[in-house]
Amino acid sequence: MELCCPNSNTTLCIRKEETIIQHLHLALKADTREQVDNFYKVAIKVGGSMQWCAWPSP
Repeated sequence: MELCCPNSNTTLCIRKEETIIQHLHLALKADTREQVDNFYKVAIKVGGSMQWCAWPSP
């Protein structure tokens, strides 16, 4: 999967590997709180967790 912003030369590519990464930190930029909330909802739906999150979930 490749994620990119319009009018940007920055992308994030994600692919499945046999090696499991134990810790990964990504910083993403959103223009609105609605985008943040939608990203959170999708992430949790596909198996993400708030285990190490420093703030309360929306």
